[in-house]
Amino acid sequence: MDYASNVVDSMADTFMPMSSHFDATGDASRMRELFIIGNRACAIVIFPIAAMLIILGRQSSRLG
Repeated sequence: MDYASNVVDSMADTFMPMSSHFDATGDASRMRELFIIGNRACAIVIFPIAAMLIILGRQSSRLG
């Protein structure tokens, strides 16, 4: 699951400078739009990966 979250982290690194710019300029509407688009993009990427890991993964005998 760490590899899948690294993909989303990379996408977040792309959106962070844009959101900082919108915040600095006081453009709340574009920042809101970026937030929605960014969350949708991350979800579209992570959900299929997570589903495959859940379906194909084995249960660990180790707790914690």
